[in-house]
Amino acid sequence: SAFSLTSLTLAAWIKVSGVISAVDANPSVDSSTSVKKYTGFFLQDDTGKGTYDGIYVYYVWASNSQAKVPVVGKKITLTGFYDEYYDLSELKNVSWTESGTGTITATEVDASKFTSDKTYGPKYEGMLVKVKSVEVGEMAKTTKGSVIGIKDKTTKAAFEIQLYDFLKPASPAVAPKVGDKFTSITGVLTYSYSAWVVYPRGAADFAK
Repeated sequence: SAFSLTSLTLAAWIKVSGVISAVDANPSVDSSTSVKKYTGFFLQDDTGKGTYDGIYVYYVWASNSQAKVPVVGKKITLTGFYDEYYDLSELKNVSWTESGTGTITATEVDASKFTSDKTYGPKYEGMLVKVKSVEVGEMAKTTKGSVIGIKDKTTKAAFEIQLYDFLKPASPAVAPKVGDKFTSITGVLTYSYSAWVVYPRGAADFAK
């Protein structure tokens, strides 16, 4: 059946239905074999009420394997194990069947509440969201200084390259830099290293 995060039980096998809203397209590459390894996708209830309707699915596949490949827009019924991984809600050990296609519309969120309201982020975790009026104030970096995305000047909301490497975009897209302004940036909202982060899926998610 369709799902809501508020109804899921920790450490339990569950069966849910939804539409794949985002898929890893920024793989790690084995330098010796050139094999691309992809990790994870996001599933969202297309019949939900706008909150607690999305979740991360931990699933690994490679360019040289026979593993099933998740595809954005596919409507699926998935069976898996629900767990919390460092406070990230996820489904793992999954299998699924497809049942046509579906559409997910991004939900507009207030990025300023990611840090000011502890109850706000969890409502939209795993969902496709849209953050409006973004100005790049700084580059987002790891604790070791590696650049992994951008941060909004006003809200400090981070947009990272986990699903799509927008720092090295294919032509004609241009990598965002400090000072750039966007009418909106769309992506999936997730929880990483104790912070709420948005993962854009492609060049089309950046609206000038």
